[in-house]
Amino acid sequence: MNNSERMDMELDQTWMQTGEVVESRAPGKVIICGEHAVVHGTGAVAASLNRYTVVRMNRPPAHVGDNGVLSIHLPELEVRLKWTVAYLKQSLPSLDQVQPNPLTSVGSENIKIVISEFVEKEMPRNSDKGSIGGVQAFLFLYVSILGLRPLEAVVTSELPVGAGLGSSAAFCVSVSGALLTLAGKLDFHPQSSDGIRWKDILDTGLDLVNMWAFEGEKIIHGKPSGVDNTVSCYGHVVHFKKGQITRIDGQVELRMLLTNTKVSRNTKALVAGVGERAERHPEAMAAVFQAVDSISDEVVKVLQSPIEEATVPTPETISQEDEEQKAEERNFAQSLFMSEGMVINTSKTDGNKLSAPPRPKRVHVLTRLEELICMNQGLLQCMGVSHPTIEHICQITSRFNLCSKLTGAGGGGCVFTLLPHDLKDIQKVRHQLQLAGFECFEAAMGGKGLQIGFRSSILPSP
Repeated sequence: MNNSERMDMELDQTWMQTGEVVESRAPGKVIICGEHAVVHGTGAVAASLNRYTVVRMNRPPAHVGDNGVLSIHLPELEVRLKWTVAYLKQSLPSLDQVQPNPLTSVGSENIKIVISEFVEKEMPRNSDKGSIGGVQAFLFLYVSILGLRPLEAVVTSELPVGAGLGSSAAFCVSVSGALLTLAGKLDFHPQSSDGIRWKDILDTGLDLVNMWAFEGEKIIHGKPSGVDNTVSCYGHVVHFKKGQITRIDGQVELRMLLTNTKVSRNTKALVAGVGERAERHPEAMAAVFQAVDSISDEVVKVLQSPIEEATVPTPETISQEDEEQKAEERNFAQSLFMSEGMVINTSKTDGNKLSAPPRPKRVHVLTRLEELICMNQGLLQCMGVSHPTIEHICQITSRFNLCSKLTGAGGGGCVFTLLPHDLKDIQKVRHQLQLAGFECFEAAMGGKGLQIGFRSSILPSP
């Protein structure tokens, strides 16, 4: 049974008699280039993934009142919590007096403090930090946007937790989107390219969602950059540098193989380690960071290349180009020897013939991108954030002439491998990775961000 079927069964059993049901889905992200160096002022490029976190919420009719419950189920985190609204108001009297204001997060710090203390008291003692942070973020967004009122929510995800694919950001974005929809604060495009189920949100609404999602990310991570929630919210590709986030209109469709090393890592320790290395070797590391910055800038240019430049040359085109190159070589050799009073037969060639200066050849966009990604992986090794498992994955994929790179903090987590559109050995690649004990799955980069799904009772007017 997949995630969607499990949610349908669970929700339909308990929500059949209720009125308002909304779904939201937000994608994960992959950092194409620039991680770690971005902390030191250089650029980074990130893209959305077609792997989603999905939230389904039900808000019971208003007459249920304090007799209703707040129910949260997070299967991937093994969290299932339920409180009556009356208990929440009794336990959080200061929040009961707070008037929800979905349009601004000003003054939200006091709410965070109260929620943090409540969750630490209510959660089981053996709960991990990820589960605690997720529940704290959910409750903060719930109180700030809707207030203390009945609500039932189930959150499932296709994203592995703690693997560098933006699972927490997708969580915060999808939760914020669903809550703001129930609050009536989002407007939608009249038509959606994904059919009736999923609706696209107008940019003004996405800005509001992104603001709240960033507040949720602060609860989970402390001082996030804002890249993850921005990519998850708006989708597509973004360039991030010195706090400025620019959305990139890429024209190149990319697909990849994501491999989970299943090695846990400490992001803060890895970031600190790069900083310490930069202090020990300031000039050398400054050169490394500058190289990464140049790679990020060039990646943006490559992704914005016109589609026709990304087209693989046809065999006929390749043959014609080769013949033209050979003709130029023969003419060059003929003119050279004739200038010395010599004559040669250019109808045949051998391995020792003189060659004309090589003509610039068109390089496929994906080839350029692969080279840049390989260079970035080498620079990440220089920073000390790779790992033997990451290098092992790179070695396996290189046997198939594929380029791989860590994404995110490194030290474990996930590795992505660019897949050419004409690759026929993908199953062989996956098989070799699985034999080595890794988990892998295919994904596409640069798709849509947050979308909202409705049931008929709250479907907005076209």
